[in-house]
Amino acid sequence: MTDYATWRAGFDAAESTQAEFGIEIDYVMQGEDDPNLVWIVASAADQASAEAFMVDPGLARFMEMAGVQGEVYRAILNAGYFSNLDAADYNERVIVQHEVRDFDKWKDVFDGHVGSRERAGVVDLFVSYPIGDTNDVHMMFSISDPTEATAYMSFEALHVAMRLSGVIGEPRAYFVRLAE
Repeated sequence: MTDYATWRAGFDAAESTQAEFGIEIDYVMQGEDDPNLVWIVASAADQASAEAFMVDPGLARFMEMAGVQGEVYRAILNAGYFSNLDAADYNERVIVQHEVRDFDKWKDVFDGHVGSRERAGVVDLFVSYPIGDTNDVHMMFSISDPTEATAYMSFEALHVAMRLSGVIGEPRAYFVRLAE
């Protein structure tokens, strides 16, 4: 987007439209390095409501008027796995997305490394995937220190575990912080 403040004013004004579709905003986050990069995590009453909201012409008009530019990534995720919601007190987050060969096998390995993540200040918030595609994993973590989280994400042992668990290709990671 071109200007976060302009976008945010319009976004906040559209709260009644979100409610009409049964959409509840959980988080609005801004890119750590680019405050005009925005991530929104929302809950919907049901899949049909989420789908209707995402294709609503009013949403497209709002995005255009609010200065949204570039690629817009949207996905309807399953309910997923939530943990350690107390860690939501941290303002910094890292959102990671990658493909896996087999979600259940990957999840077993992922769950086995919770201790190493937490020692690095990387605390699980949720793990999910788009409805109908268990191979496209989405994760969000609270982080106590972005530098430490970056170092953890660079550990060779983590990359070996990812390969052995069936991660395909390179993960995409986005450092964000909760918006004011």
